[in-house]
Amino acid sequence: MHFELGQCAIAAEYAQKALLLTGEGAQAKMQTLLTRLAKCYLFSLQIDKAVEVSKRLDASLNGNDSLLGSIQTTAEVWAKSQGRPISSFWGRLLDRIPQRKVSL
Repeated sequence: MHFELGQCAIAAEYAQKALLLTGEGAQAKMQTLLTRLAKCYLFSLQIDKAVEVSKRLDASLNGNDSLLGSIQTTAEVWAKSQGRPISSFWGRLLDRIPQRKVSL
């Protein structure tokens, strides 16, 4: 519920706790929690943690391939923007998003 409300820090904390309680047999549940944890870290700009969690994700499940691509692209842009103001990061990231062009 915290994830849906945009409270990524609290959602990440609960996802970590749930991962500790998840047994080895519940692979689908673990992948769902890892996906949510990676999104929380990505949305809160904790790129290093998002990359670390993404290494444990299975790309073939739940469309994780697009999430993994997003994390990789964001990590590359983040690395290029280190030492610069945060506006530089946002500018570089938004330049990669396709613009919608409405034709008349």
